[in-house]
Amino acid sequence: MAAGRNVLCWFYQKNYEITQPVSPVVKGEISMQSLFDQLQRAAWIRALLMLGLGAWIVLAPNSVLSIVTWVIAIGLLIAAFNAFGASRDLKRAGYSGIGSMGGVGLLIAAVLVLVLAKPVLSLLPLVLGFILLIYGITRVTGASRQQQYVNVSPVPAVIYGILVAIAGLVLIFNPFHAVLLMFRIFGGILIVMAVTELFGWFRYNK
Repeated sequence: MAAGRNVLCWFYQKNYEITQPVSPVVKGEISMQSLFDQLQRAAWIRALLMLGLGAWIVLAPNSVLSIVTWVIAIGLLIAAFNAFGASRDLKRAGYSGIGSMGGVGLLIAAVLVLVLAKPVLSLLPLVLGFILLIYGITRVTGASRQQQYVNVSPVPAVIYGILVAIAGLVLIFNPFHAVLLMFRIFGGILIVMAVTELFGWFRYNK
């Protein structure tokens, strides 16, 4: 009899555990924990990818820029051929579409990307250089005027303005190398992010 009661109690306990509803809060905690575990397992893959990409950008920014330009141009060419194909299918079905015009526009855009990518990118540091140059000169000239109203030494403001103006001149006279420098800075940021990801992954897997 005692054995039978024990079996019944065990069956009731198991059945109660199965049919007992799980709280939504507990479900949310479980799903969030599983999502966090999956992100942590993939952290080393993300870190290696960012490390490789960052090192490539730092060591060879010119090749990265060329490859990105070609990828954009090839993407535009594929879109242009798709537009021509869609326009041809519409004409066969008896419809008149403007897909061919869109394809021509995409072809022109692909050529412009290949021809004007570097000049356009060089214009961005040029504009930024003029802005920094004007700002630096304004800071230098305004520092001496400000001393008439505030009894503060203008030397820090003058040094700051001169440094900003020099940075602007560097961007103006060497815009393309400034683009490569910005690429290298971006690559360095990716390397730092990769090291941080790896550090977090090692801590999680201890």
